[in-house]
Amino acid sequence: MDQIVAIFNQLGVDSSIYYQFIVFLVLFNILNVTLFSKLQFVLETREGKTTKLDEVADGKLKEFENLMANYNLRIKEANEKAQEIMSNNRQEVLKEGKARFKKFEEQIVNESDEKRKVIEQELEQLKAEVLKSSDNLSKELVEKIVQ
Repeated sequence: MDQIVAIFNQLGVDSSIYYQFIVFLVLFNILNVTLFSKLQFVLETREGKTTKLDEVADGKLKEFENLMANYNLRIKEANEKAQEIMSNNRQEVLKEGKARFKKFEEQIVNESDEKRKVIEQELEQLKAEVLKSSDNLSKELVEKIVQ
């Protein structure tokens, strides 16, 4: 204890230390009520807002990721549906094209058959005329030879 008293004496501590301590406690309590409690409130509010903002930002990020995944899934489904529709339309167009081709082919075959028949008839007529003229020519030739 003598050492503690010697240290206090070297520091220049005297009997007014008790009054200084009481003044310190009174000022501390006054500052605690007026300044420190308000400062503590401000710090806690600030921390709450920043922590809350971090949580809100994390929530928004998760919501964004969910929306992005949903959006990508819907785009993929839409692409698949579009490919399916295009494939079906392509099949229908091919079927219609084949049907038109067959119809056109039948029409051409019918027309060519009709034309062939007409040409055959004309050939038969020409053949008949040529045969008649050849008969006439042969008769004339025989007559001229005989004369």
